[in-house]
Order: sequence, then C-alpha cells, then structure tokens
Amino acid sequence: MKTSSAQKAVEKTEKEIFKLKEKLTKLRRKVPKEPIPDFVLKQGSKSVKLSQLFGKHDEMILIHNMGADCV
Repeated sequence: MKTSSAQKAVEKTEKEIFKLKEKLTKLRRKVPKEPIPDFVLKQGSKSVKLSQLFGKHDEMILIHNMGADCV
C-alpha cells in the first residue's frame, strides 16, 4: 500500500509534536514546584484541610474538567 503525501505529512507532524512534548516535559521538570496553601474545603457544616486528605503524600495532581467541549 502506497503512502500518500498527506499521510507522510501527518506522520512528520506527529513526530514533531512528540518531540516538542518531550521537550516541554523536560522543561516543566526544571520549573520549581509551587507550595500549595493548606486550604480548608467545606461542604455544609463539614470541613477538611488538604493536608488531611493526602496523608504522607507530598504531591497532588489537579485535573480541571471544563466540560465536553474542552480538549
């Protein structure tokens, strides 16, 4: 099966994107970590500090879902 010029362009672009993502990851690792204040989360009369939710862990991943239209 012959590869079309469009397919070759797609593959080339995918490789470029992959390399850029690798570079971005390396650069992000060099950025100093930001301390997060020990926020108090409240639901009705109940409250909990962030530090109580994560125990001995010192890292948190935040996922902000902006809805179905967000990539």
